[in-house]
Amino acid sequence: MKTILRVAKKTIITLTGFVILIGGIIMLVAPGPGLLFIIIGLAILATEYIWAQQIHAKAKGHYDTIKQKTLGKIKRPKTDEPKANNK
Repeated sequence: MKTILRVAKKTIITLTGFVILIGGIIMLVAPGPGLLFIIIGLAILATEYIWAQQIHAKAKGHYDTIKQKTLGKIKRPKTDEPKANNK
């Protein structure tokens, strides 16, 4: 009985992970947070597969790098210069 439950759990985790992963890949070309879904799908698969743990760690590192670069571009540097009056 435990073997059947274990196989069922692994099957559900695998299917869920791959569906989210494939959805993320589709969202790379379609509107949506593709990279985020890829990382979530890999995180789900990583609970059962070592290869997914390795890829998830790399993907998360790339995501963090992209996030920092994006936030750095959005933030504008503060200047102490007063605005010129247009009179």
